[in-house]
Amino acid sequence: MLKKDGNSLKTDRELSEIARIWYKEDNEIETVLKKLLEANKMITVFRMLVSENGGDMEGLINSELYQIDETTRKLVCSVNTSDLPFSALECDPRTNVDRIYPWHWHSYFQVVYVLEGVITYCLPSGTHRFVKGDIGFINVNVLHMFECESIRETRFVEFFIAPDFLCGSPDSAIYQRYLRPIVENPDFDIYHFDYYEDVTKDMADLLMNAFRCYQERKLYYEMVVHGFISSFWIAFLQHTEGYRMEHPSRQTTLRLQKMILYINDHYSEKLTLTQIAKAGLCSERECDRVFMQNLHISPLKYLQKLRLQQASILLLNPYLSITEIAHVCGFPDVSSFGKAFRGQYENSPREYRKMQTQVPSVMHGGRK
Repeated sequence: MLKKDGNSLKTDRELSEIARIWYKEDNEIETVLKKLLEANKMITVFRMLVSENGGDMEGLINSELYQIDETTRKLVCSVNTSDLPFSALECDPRTNVDRIYPWHWHSYFQVVYVLEGVITYCLPSGTHRFVKGDIGFINVNVLHMFECESIRETRFVEFFIAPDFLCGSPDSAIYQRYLRPIVENPDFDIYHFDYYEDVTKDMADLLMNAFRCYQERKLYYEMVVHGFISSFWIAFLQHTEGYRMEHPSRQTTLRLQKMILYINDHYSEKLTLTQIAKAGLCSERECDRVFMQNLHISPLKYLQKLRLQQASILLLNPYLSITEIAHVCGFPDVSSFGKAFRGQYENSPREYRKMQTQVPSVMHGGRK
């Protein structure tokens, strides 16, 4: 317990006041945290530190500064020097007098599997309650804290998975396809797998197999753990696909909107995938991924579909020739326009016009 002037301090308010004094003296977040952690007392000083720091959350109580000591289950200042960007540990709050773990975030995925009892995760977006058998996922850099409802009856296993453990380099195709959609989606902060779902039981088996291998540290354990976690990630992606489609990231949505607006404004011109991607400030690969993930169609197919839709409208005007419509809608010639139009509407442009207008073009001086 922290002491000052020989008096034991028992309340978080008193500890927060000491933290304020230390912060004003040292003006270093890390120094305050180290002093608090050395005192072996976990308190929520997040709001106080944010206030003292002018409302800037950057650098405050980042969990890179501390980890749970495997012997005491206390938070201690440390740096993960392991060659394996992965860790797993069983937490038993009965060895810790505190039920609340303060606000923090990670540069890695956090997965928790509840063995006994109930734990509650608090995020800026809301509160989430996990019971025995549930699995919880928290995305990278998501501010959160958690509390055990009962110290005596709570046990859980935590997994900390760095993105590069699954994919290697962020430039790899694996990262771009299977991790980036999660990492860069600020709306995908937490996900709850209920204990009664079959997929949860299968994922729990994979996690516990990885946990046992990691704890035993037998020959080749790194590769075996990687295999289990990779299988877990595949199941995770498959199960959350529908949710992620319904909750695209704000950044992805804005990017998609910019590219759609660009296409709408320039569909009559000769457009390339490079030009469309540039409008969204992204690579061609990312451009294609954003369209496929959100609209289930490639950018170029979306462009052609838009051109054909516009052409079908213009064909209702008997005063425009087929050649003019093809040109206005961005087709290089009448032949390519006719082929694309027939593929979409099962009729040639001329046949479609005749069916829709039902008015002899001669009466209107229309051109064929």
